[in-house]
Amino acid sequence: MGLSLACELAARGRRAIVIIDKSAAGSGASTVNAGIVSASYSYDSAVVDLSKAAVEKYQKLRFFLGTGPVLHPCGLLRLAQDEAQFSRLVKLHHILAEKGIKTQMMDREEIIESFAYVDSMHSVGGLFCSSDGQGDPRDVISAYLEKALNLGVTVLENTRVNRIVIGKNAKTIVTDKGEMECKVVALCAGFFSKALAQSAGIVLPLQFDKRELLVSRQTRKILSSDIVNSGTGVYALQKKNGAIVCGGVSSEEISSPDDLQPTQRFTEVVLSQAFKLVPELSRVEFIDHLVSHRDKTPDNAPIVGQSSSVEGLVFANGTNGHGFTLGPILGELLAKLILNGKTSPLIQPFGPSRFSR
Repeated sequence: MGLSLACELAARGRRAIVIIDKSAAGSGASTVNAGIVSASYSYDSAVVDLSKAAVEKYQKLRFFLGTGPVLHPCGLLRLAQDEAQFSRLVKLHHILAEKGIKTQMMDREEIIESFAYVDSMHSVGGLFCSSDGQGDPRDVISAYLEKALNLGVTVLENTRVNRIVIGKNAKTIVTDKGEMECKVVALCAGFFSKALAQSAGIVLPLQFDKRELLVSRQTRKILSSDIVNSGTGVYALQKKNGAIVCGGVSSEEISSPDDLQPTQRFTEVVLSQAFKLVPELSRVEFIDHLVSHRDKTPDNAPIVGQSSSVEGLVFANGTNGHGFTLGPILGELLAKLILNGKTSPLIQPFGPSRFSR
């Protein structure tokens, strides 16, 4: 998120931009994710508008970053295990249709015909969104970092921000390597945003849980589209290098980075569900288990925009596991907010002040 915002600001002529990261720029949850890019994950009308714009941003992101294709539009299939889940997908289908997002409701027979590798015994139907897809988080982060450096952005790595001090005319960023004053602070520090906001006297209603994913050896082509269990959120997808990625979110809430340890129970549950959906995955050897966090909000919508109490303090937090999808578009919209003071209608509903009304 921070790299995206820095690039958008620098590309529009803003200078003296500094990114501070406690480790390597763009590391942590930014890279430990499956890389799903989706507009079809929310029932909230405003979130759908934002995620639709996010996918459209990805479709042309290669031109901004000066790279090859960033988005692989392989489509995403959301599977229902019972009639109640199927009914919810029908509702989602109608919400997306109203927003101009084309999806297809599929019964069991249609899924068998189009996705032969899916075990129809464990699903009654599904929702397919052909415009959804995936990207490679490491490639995207690397491209953003290269562009930021080329545009003259200063990147301070292995630097921990301890607190933010709000002064009359400026904000002081206190780090373990010194202090710096600035007019605008964009707080998009993932797990650490809540404590840093609190140091500035602002309460962010963020909670955190554990996001885990399993990565296989490179294997032959098995999956043509990303697949999600609409009931549990467990997903399976195949990357362009042939690796299979299975994962989901644990119900275990975390309060410290030290809590980010792999759990064997989670592995068993995720693989069991993935194997039921796609039996052929049981023959795949999984060799890596990655863990990061998901920052979530009480209303499952992001916290984005200008602080109502501190001028020049903006937020991009609480993406509820969809930071990879939303990162590029939020960077663009926040850059425009910082430069011209106008909040885009796309992020108007997500300001931090909504929790204090």
